[in-house]
Amino acid sequence: MRAHLQYLRERLGRSFWLLPSLMTLSALIAAPLSLQLDASPLGRSLAESSGLLSMRAEGARLILSTIAGSMMTVASLVFSLTLVALTLAAASIGARLLDRYMGSRVIQVALGLFLATFVYALLVLSGVDANQENGVPQISTVLTMALAVASFGWLIYFIHSLAAGIQVDNVIAEVAAEVTKEVRRLGTRGLAQESRDESTAPDLEGRQPALEVGAAASGYLQTLDAEGLVEVAAEADLLLEVLVRPGHFVLQDLTLVRVYGEVAEAAELARRIRGLMVLGPRRTAAQDVEFSLNLLVEIAARALSPGVNDYYTALACVDHIAAALAALTRTGVPAAVRADGDGQVRVLLLVPSFSDFADAALDPLRQCARDNLPVSIRLLENLRMLAQCARDPEVHQALLRHGTLIADNALAAARADKDREDVAERLADLQAVLET
Repeated sequence: MRAHLQYLRERLGRSFWLLPSLMTLSALIAAPLSLQLDASPLGRSLAESSGLLSMRAEGARLILSTIAGSMMTVASLVFSLTLVALTLAAASIGARLLDRYMGSRVIQVALGLFLATFVYALLVLSGVDANQENGVPQISTVLTMALAVASFGWLIYFIHSLAAGIQVDNVIAEVAAEVTKEVRRLGTRGLAQESRDESTAPDLEGRQPALEVGAAASGYLQTLDAEGLVEVAAEADLLLEVLVRPGHFVLQDLTLVRVYGEVAEAAELARRIRGLMVLGPRRTAAQDVEFSLNLLVEIAARALSPGVNDYYTALACVDHIAAALAALTRTGVPAAVRADGDGQVRVLLLVPSFSDFADAALDPLRQCARDNLPVSIRLLENLRMLAQCARDPEVHQALLRHGTLIADNALAAARADKDREDVAERLADLQAVLET
């Protein structure tokens, strides 16, 4: 259930319709309440004592109808600007980054505010009595005017945010911040590498599983409820070995989990285990840090393509990827062994190591920058800084391997002696830091 809730929260947070729908629904509820307040003796006394604008029914209807019409016009403008921004982002930055714009609260609030003001103005307009027998809803009319002023103020902020949002440097910085946030979340859950004890993992060599749970359909594993798997295994006194991790693509009937122990009801157990693992048609950033890293790699790869050849953008991506990897060296990776409350090992997870993250980011960067010396040199410089931040031998080994590969490619592409000297100097600096 927790895996499904996390997936649902991630998807709803990146939807255009949820927040605007809630704001519009709020307007549907608020308008009748404000009209009732206007019709009450308390509302009349508040309008008189507070010095609100006193207007006739004809003037109120004109103001409300003007606001309603202008809100609908500007809402159409907001939709158009959003679609233009999405088109530009997909063409110049990458289609996989469109979720970032769809999840923008600035865009969602802009759409919701104009739609809510439009609905509120219409409902208040319907409450204006042309004969003035019940009086003009002064409070509701003033609130509508205040909403209109706030809407146009937000429109200015929306245009500023949209213009800043399609600038590639801002996009890279925001994506990198999300990557770092996801990396730090690994540590805040108490699952850092220093806290895991691989020696407690049971030896499964030679043991035959009692049940193999296959995938119900093909797709990407998006979220996985590790705590729920521990609970299921503890209830039936079982050991579960998970063979995939979030971000992996699985085929239908491919084994997801191996079950060791005495299985009473295989069909029911398989159904419960599948319910704790969400499969979908695409990768998401919910539990997949590698996917977020791939977004930065995609931007860099586009920048290094022959048709673009914008290596300054690639350099920015390289810098932020190094920052994300540095954060990973501090937080560690999730624990592979999960135990129940009694300390009994119940679940063995397939977790990525630092080398897996480094390979996912640095291998494609090295391959795309094979003939680009500035990017290769910056990669070597950032690897040296990473080596200064980390003390784990596994991390040092991965950095040395990537540094050697990057230097080999750069030396093969360099034509001038000065370029070869620069590459060799950066590699020597990296090796010197790793040896200390």
